Amino acid sequence: MDDDAQPCELPVEATSPDGQIIGRMRNRETITVAFQPYTYHHYTDAELARQLRQLARLLSVTFRREFDSYLEETLGGPRTTTDSADSAEYQRRLAAITAVGQPPDGFVRLRSTALLDWEVEVATGTVARLPETAFLDNVHAAVQDLMRCHRMQVLALQDELFGLGLPFKLNTVQKVRR
Repeated sequence: MDDDAQPCELPVEATSPDGQIIGRMRNRETITVAFQPYTYHHYTDAELARQLRQLARLLSVTFRREFDSYLEETLGGPRTTTDSADSAEYQRRLAAITAVGQPPDGFVRLRSTALLDWEVEVATGTVARLPETAFLDNVHAAVQDLMRCHRMQVLALQDELFGLGLPFKLNTVQKVRR
């Protein structure tokens, strides 16, 4: 890890269980995916979804470990949490935030709770209809949509619990497109 890396910039990488998909997380919200050459069209839609779900989980766990390690090095010891009721309530509700993301055409749908537990749906016929680059564009758009939704829910929670004084009410209700 770079000595001058900021926590939000910690780069992590993981490979899908079958070794054919590489995922990179530059910070907790920037995820990129790439296939090994000539592998995308060998997947079924269901197997592709399963591999991507496991890859997302691996990236999230790896990032969490790297982040905790970074904080431990920076703080000179393990991270401690405050014992306030507000902090406990915030952590409890933060861990329950579920966000959904998908591109406008709906080929890929992502769902994540606390950005740790992931579900991935790949629409039937996607691999047969979409070239690899178009599929990766769909994955990228779904990740961006999910992260936007997650950020909005976190901001709304912080405003509710800690009174950020936002001059507007955040609409965190998600419209799930099918």
